[in-house]
Amino acid sequence: MTSLSNNVNYECLGDNELAVVAKQDKNALVSLVTRMSGFVEVKARAMAVSFDEADDLFQEGLMGLLDAVKAYRIEKGVSFRTFANVCVRNKMLDVCLKRGSFLSLEDVEKLPQDESLVQSPESIYVQKEQQQLTFEKVSKELSDAEWNVLQLYLRGFSYSHIASELKTSVKAADNAMQRVRRKLRLVLRTNKQ
Repeated sequence: MTSLSNNVNYECLGDNELAVVAKQDKNALVSLVTRMSGFVEVKARAMAVSFDEADDLFQEGLMGLLDAVKAYRIEKGVSFRTFANVCVRNKMLDVCLKRGSFLSLEDVEKLPQDESLVQSPESIYVQKEQQQLTFEKVSKELSDAEWNVLQLYLRGFSYSHIASELKTSVKAADNAMQRVRRKLRLVLRTNKQ
């Protein structure tokens, strides 16, 4: 489980820079997912008709967030938060459409667009503590092999390319990514409770 630097203070990085670093640095990825999980949860609750559906949409939104990290290109001039907002929203809408729980255009327009809430110093401190706990949990949960698969996935490689790079089977790469998803969901779900 490698990272670019163990001494980097990710809280000082903006979303754009953190998203770029997160493609190669596990600590940065955990910090970014933790930082943005609140806005994913707000979107999930706004779109859901039940608690179970909100939980499912939250998990799908996290997958949309990982996809956003994977696809984000800072040189395009779009902020990561805006890009992630679109990716998360589209992932959740896709799930709703597949389930047949259609939203009207008016409902879609009313969905939260951004987490631009002013935070108190106390809430910032609590958030930092939660980020540290989340990082520690994820660090313990992901194996080196899982981290390597995630790192290549975030760089945009297909499962077949990941398998080739890591000299393993496509199925093993896919299984490792599924474990990563499960572990991230579990860690983030237990942190919400």
